[in-house]
Amino acid sequence: MNFTLYPIYGLADELDGEPFDLTRLPFDITEDVRIEAVGERFRPGTFDPHKERLGTYVVEEMERVRFALVHRYNPSRLSWTRRSSVNRTATQILKNW
Repeated sequence: MNFTLYPIYGLADELDGEPFDLTRLPFDITEDVRIEAVGERFRPGTFDPHKERLGTYVVEEMERVRFALVHRYNPSRLSWTRRSSVNRTATQILKNW
């Protein structure tokens, strides 16, 4: 199972002062795409091997992500051409959401 994460930097409580009910997560958006709490899924140092290539700032930003739109898909069922199409489709769905 592959996945793509699109960070969400804030939920309702951070934007309008009203607490967001975290028990509603994960929240389905569309087939195979949902909002999830991802902050606890990564151990400290998970992104350290990427500091040299991405830079310290980017890695620190990645470590701060608490919530994300997550697209899950099984690439073994897809041809190479179809995989590219699925990635583009997922990206477009999330951009339009």
